[in-house]
Amino acid sequence: MKKSAKYISGAFIIVIITTSCKINKNQETVDPDKKTEISQAPQEEKNNTPVILNEPVKINIDTEIYAKVERDALRASQNGDDSLLAFIKRTPCYGRCPIYSASFYKSGYVVYRGERFVEKQGIYTGKITEENLRSVSKMARSVNYMGFEKEYDTSVTDLPTTYTSIYLDGARKEVRNRAGGPNELRTFEVHLDKILDNISWTKKGDIGQ
Repeated sequence: MKKSAKYISGAFIIVIITTSCKINKNQETVDPDKKTEISQAPQEEKNNTPVILNEPVKINIDTEIYAKVERDALRASQNGDDSLLAFIKRTPCYGRCPIYSASFYKSGYVVYRGERFVEKQGIYTGKITEENLRSVSKMARSVNYMGFEKEYDTSVTDLPTTYTSIYLDGARKEVRNRAGGPNELRTFEVHLDKILDNISWTKKGDIGQ
């Protein structure tokens, strides 16, 4: 019995030592830098605070995202020394949603980019009246555009997204609206579209030229 007890006791001690070694080994394999990286990972801040601008946003006509025909269209706007007032862009969906974007400048100059499922495909330019130009800022104030959230979204991925932005009283605000945006935001989007519908356009070329 005494020998059996010794064997059992010895085996128990070996098990404890083996288990302890495994635990220590697992602990050593954890990279402390990874722990720090996870704990210090910055959290994205979502708010509706507009960005304050020190200077008007200028047209960057030399950026690579513009094809030649688009750069030429931008240069026509007061020799490229104009500043952006508002912007709207509608993205694709699972279907035949219109895909286009338009930039409204403070001079009244407008650059339109029609991609698919729109009447005008290509790069177009036009001018809006002083009344329509003022109405953009007036509508933005009326719907309290600066008070909107930065994003209205849903888990459904095949819906079109509408991006809008406004430069107002020295501040810039952009809103991404895929679903759930307030009616006031929709009102602002439709207002920009109505202005586009009443512009006398001149085609400058096709996209990508």
